[in-house]
Amino acid sequence: MMKMKTKAVLIVMVALIGIGIFAPIVSAETAEEWNTKGIGFAMSGEYEKAIECFDKVIELDPNYTYAYSNRGIAYKNLKEYERAIEDYNKAIELDPNYANAFSNRELALSKLKEQEGEP
Repeated sequence: MMKMKTKAVLIVMVALIGIGIFAPIVSAETAEEWNTKGIGFAMSGEYEKAIECFDKVIELDPNYTYAYSNRGIAYKNLKEYERAIEDYNKAIELDPNYANAFSNRELALSKLKEQEGEP
């Protein structure tokens, strides 16, 4: 009898943990909420999950400048410099005064040159 109770408790705990882990992704609805979730994932080093969130932001609002810049940062941290540069370029296209996108693009260009063995 006790073993069955223990199994039931474990099953419920696993279910609750699963809900807790996936709730932040599922509960986001607006572009801003998705962007916030993406920033959270990026800050915890979960760049692939962050990129998924920023993709959703862009799907909901293709003119959301910060989503491109934030996704660029995630790509840069994954050493996907060309993709990062594309995103920074889009952020700059949407907001030519967005200084962070310019500086992040320069850093990604520098890292890309290093990666390709250029001085």
